[in-house]
Amino acid sequence: MKTNIAFLLRDFLADSEKLKVELRHSYLSDGRTESVAEHVWRMSLLALMVEPYLKQKINVERFLKIIIVHDLVEIYAGDIPITESVKSDQIKKLKEINEIKAIEKIKAKLPSLVGESFYDLWWEYEKNETIESRVAHALDKIEAQAQHNEAGIDTWVEEEYHFAYKLPNYTTNEEILEELSDILIAETDELLNSIGYHKKTI
Repeated sequence: MKTNIAFLLRDFLADSEKLKVELRHSYLSDGRTESVAEHVWRMSLLALMVEPYLKQKINVERFLKIIIVHDLVEIYAGDIPITESVKSDQIKKLKEINEIKAIEKIKAKLPSLVGESFYDLWWEYEKNETIESRVAHALDKIEAQAQHNEAGIDTWVEEEYHFAYKLPNYTTNEEILEELSDILIAETDELLNSIGYHKKTI
């Protein structure tokens, strides 16, 4: 006889498929729109790549769990691009409300052992107080900028022209993150120069 826990897990697994369908305001190098799941996967890969070079002690298991869980709310809340939320306090507030409702729903739908864990991990990311959550935030920004650069500047909206220059705000004094940010900023400079849009005008 199958347990109720297994049915709950299967039900949420079906819901999580929506992250393969939910699209971001990002394009891939072949012109296809990126899904949330694809962003989370490559962010996880990036985490494994940078972790050996981090100077600060980090709980790798918790770090990866935070990354895997950080966008789960978009199963129910959808993805609101930062290009929209930065333009409107009302949209930003609505996004926050919808995401809190979503994490509460996730907690309620899953068996308590899993639901409470996901809930705590998501809030740890949102509060951005631990080293694991701060580095996860940095990788979220770095992976997104890398994807923008790979897709090409013709896929950007003008609000995205300055995002790369904010990357140093997230690097948490980690040399490897600083170096990655510098590379992405240099790529962005080159892309902007290619269309005659120079940094001094940003």
